Amino acid sequence: MRDSKNDFNKKLFKSFKTISFLLFILAIISKIAYSQTARIIDTNLNPFDLYFTGDAIDPKTWYQDAMGPNPDVGIELCGAGQKYVGAAYAMNVNGNWKSILITYRSHTDALAYTDRSRGGGCYYTSHGFLTVSPSYLSTPSPQVYFAAFPGRLFIAYENSPNPGNLVNLIRSDNMLRGDYDVERSFNHTEVKIRVKTPTIRFQSFGGVISKSADDTTFGVSNHRRMLVGICSDNAGTLCHSGIIVPAEATFPLSLEPGVGSVDDKNKYDRFVVINGIGKPICIGANLKADILSVNPDPVYYSQTLSFSFRVMNYRDTPYEIKGGNVPVTTDFKIRIRIYRKDNASYVVLDQSIIVDDNIMPGDSITFNTNWEAIAKSGRYILEIFVDSENDIVECEELDNIATREFELKPIILPRIWINGNETNKIPFSGAPYNLTMHLKDSDGLNVSNATVILIEENGIDSFIPLQIWNASVNATNRSTIATINKREVTLKSDYYGFASITIIPSGNPIYHEKYQYLNISSLIGNYSIYLTGRRFNNETFVFIINKSVTNYYPIEVEDYYSYINSTRFNSYEE
Repeated sequence: MRDSKNDFNKKLFKSFKTISFLLFILAIISKIAYSQTARIIDTNLNPFDLYFTGDAIDPKTWYQDAMGPNPDVGIELCGAGQKYVGAAYAMNVNGNWKSILITYRSHTDALAYTDRSRGGGCYYTSHGFLTVSPSYLSTPSPQVYFAAFPGRLFIAYENSPNPGNLVNLIRSDNMLRGDYDVERSFNHTEVKIRVKTPTIRFQSFGGVISKSADDTTFGVSNHRRMLVGICSDNAGTLCHSGIIVPAEATFPLSLEPGVGSVDDKNKYDRFVVINGIGKPICIGANLKADILSVNPDPVYYSQTLSFSFRVMNYRDTPYEIKGGNVPVTTDFKIRIRIYRKDNASYVVLDQSIIVDDNIMPGDSITFNTNWEAIAKSGRYILEIFVDSENDIVECEELDNIATREFELKPIILPRIWINGNETNKIPFSGAPYNLTMHLKDSDGLNVSNATVILIEENGIDSFIPLQIWNASVNATNRSTIATINKREVTLKSDYYGFASITIIPSGNPIYHEKYQYLNISSLIGNYSIYLTGRRFNNETFVFIINKSVTNYYPIEVEDYYSYINSTRFNSYEE
């Protein structure tokens, strides 16, 4: 008996669940089938967005229908039956509607009746029975205000022409044509969004007319009102605060954004909505990388590349669409990479920096880093990736990476043998030396078929010996000047980059300390022998000497102001 009762209860419960599910499905189908829509229509029953009828001097009849380019319009309502309707600026603030009615049926009735049927559950007002208001009317209930500003229209529907409050509103896709330019910012200490006085962009049939919202002729007044709020959508159907300007407050406004924790672990996308037209603002951090300099460019092999970059909590004033208005207090990483432009997998630098400094809104931190350019020649990319491990929640993630292209060039790496010994030092002048060199670049390539030039500077020259004399530098002053002697020899490197020659450094005894009173070095420079040349493609040789770029490679003569005798020279040869 107990089992039968239990079976009955199970079947009853199962039937109840089935009926409940069917009722739920029917409710959804009913809602879809009878979804409520509304729109502004012209005499051909097509949707229409109204133009501003004024000009830059006179607003005329504002956005009134049946004036200028605007046709006579009505309102079509679907899915709600026959109702009294009107158009309004509206905003749903925390579940409650705020509205400004801007159409009327007559000077006594606020709403017009949808007396005409279009079929399919849609009804509309007879044309001529609705006016987009060019004035203020105090008699209807609710009162009617100027249709003075651009905006998205909400359609109110009620059971009487003067319901007092508008409680049933539908967002339409119709507009009073135009737009707003409004500066906005978030204050993280007050947790408020500040809205400055907007610029109104009236869209007339002939173009755009711009006026400030505080303009006495075109701006807000007691009878020309704006509905301004902070919303999660861009039209005003889900708002956290809303103000009727100027009835409840005047610009600038400070409005509640409806947020929770304000820190670098949260972000909130909001809209400053003015008469149904939304302008985005993001509440949150915004780390941005910015490369300030890369020097030198080009950099030569083995040189030190210095680069400077900054990390900003970038605040994109005056709109803050990308945030940057919340402090960054959580540690995060910066990844620094250098890789070839033509092969991103060829990475020559990959390192990370931990940032533990707080970065306030709009502030930045600058970093200076060096890299020794030991890599093959080519075009390279320096990449700075801020918050590489996503420790910070940001309004804008796409600006976390900054890149800069630079060129790394090869240098010549000569090997020099003097009388069979690998060195670039010659002990004495005045004797013959066999000089052999092998030229290879930093990419490991032999410098083949190159023009190699050896130059001796300020040595003894039998044709034009060193001469010093006093010369007039102007009408009253004289100065000591001297000749500068240069001699050079040109040869070619072979296929493997080798070149050989016998040289006899001439030296110059005038550099001896007993002649230092002549101060010859300051006049013509030092005695020197150096190597230079051009590659097969006519590119001048480049060397790095003491981390500096030069086109000359030194061959040092240790004693260039005295001469070796044959006995000492033969001893050297041994």
